[in-house]
Amino acid sequence: MNTMITTRQFADHVWNEIVQSLKVPDIRTLSSAVVDDKMWYTVKLSMPAQDWVRCQPREHWHELESRSYVETGCFDASEQLYTALKLKYEE
Repeated sequence: MNTMITTRQFADHVWNEIVQSLKVPDIRTLSSAVVDDKMWYTVKLSMPAQDWVRCQPREHWHELESRSYVETGCFDASEQLYTALKLKYEE
């Protein structure tokens, strides 16, 4: 039985490791604050998470205006929506 790997298999393995190390998390918490006696969170979201949030009731989120590419995908989320995001998108 031949257990040697080919150069192509090794390159594929290395590439997969690199891609996994660069993977952007679906949700990243930037800050939190109490607003009108309720906790709100500012989060940066992946595209799938952004799409999901936009389908939720508007009283639970506000999309922040982006001034640059780095700031895109940022939302203020109510505590209820934040909890749902964490449950749905965190590994």
